[in-house]
Amino acid sequence: MKDFRDLASKMASGMQPESTPTSSTPDNSQPTIVCRDPDHPEAACPICGGLGLVRYEVPMSHPRFGKLFRCPNFPLEADQERRERLRKISNLDAFVGKTFQNFEIEPAGYSSTETQSLAIAYNGASNYAHNPDGWLLLEGPYGCGKTHLAAAVGHQRLEQGDAVLFVTTPDLLDHLRGAFSPRSDTTYDELFERVRETDVLILDDLGVENPSEWAKEKLFQLLNHRYSRRMPTIITTNCDLDSLDPRIRSRLLDVQVIRHVKLVAPDYRSQVQNQREQLLSRLPMYNDLTFDNFDVHHNTQRDEQTNLVQAAQASADFARAPRGWLML
Repeated sequence: MKDFRDLASKMASGMQPESTPTSSTPDNSQPTIVCRDPDHPEAACPICGGLGLVRYEVPMSHPRFGKLFRCPNFPLEADQERRERLRKISNLDAFVGKTFQNFEIEPAGYSSTETQSLAIAYNGASNYAHNPDGWLLLEGPYGCGKTHLAAAVGHQRLEQGDAVLFVTTPDLLDHLRGAFSPRSDTTYDELFERVRETDVLILDDLGVENPSEWAKEKLFQLLNHRYSRRMPTIITTNCDLDSLDPRIRSRLLDVQVIRHVKLVAPDYRSQVQNQREQLLSRLPMYNDLTFDNFDVHHNTQRDEQTNLVQAAQASADFARAPRGWLML
């Protein structure tokens, strides 16, 4: 996973500061201009400053409050370029294979209750990805698929043009502390602002951190800002909600803002390991079945014997050099 501070500093080219009004002068400090002045193509757009996005100055109660919208001058054909740029700063590259298409709802060996839980979680996350209003809380034990679903939401929102940031809670707090270092390329205020204002924030493993009072306060400030504005936020946790900061817990229990999905499935990785061990545990039953004592002549016709000899030879060759599959 890339250094989070590097990713956050790059987000400046894909997000607009909170104080930016609907109409603004071009910001010459921006390294990339994605939206240009229609009358002067060499210049940045006077509305969005070249970012392609605008934030409207409206009352907090207005539906547009706290959200980013396409600039009227931003061409549709620039979407693909922008999506690729946003993907690079999303921190989702480590989860490129975690999509809705390959999320397994009915793994082998799961009970009906467990598969039903996975189906409900899948539908909840998929619905949220199509309409990310408020927060999505994914609660469940290690390895049950929470992070997979959270990443799948992130990938889908990236395709829709949202700026997405995926980060584990411990990493976030570490990097916020590290931003105070004189060797840091990103100031604390810049880093905190980028995380706070990203279109979609995915906060993985909430509750596994052991925060200081300072870190606990900063985490609350971040989440409270996004909560009060209903900014799309996905949180995964394997902790009992009662063990969280009471202020954060109270917000996670607000059914007006939070879509709470609880998974009861076991650790998928442990399940795969158990199946492998069960298979290996049965091998001693066949210790006396070897190539040396394979009998091609017992109760067989000549053509059948020829076929068995060929099958035995193919199997022995595969055992010596197992490449690809062997179908018998």
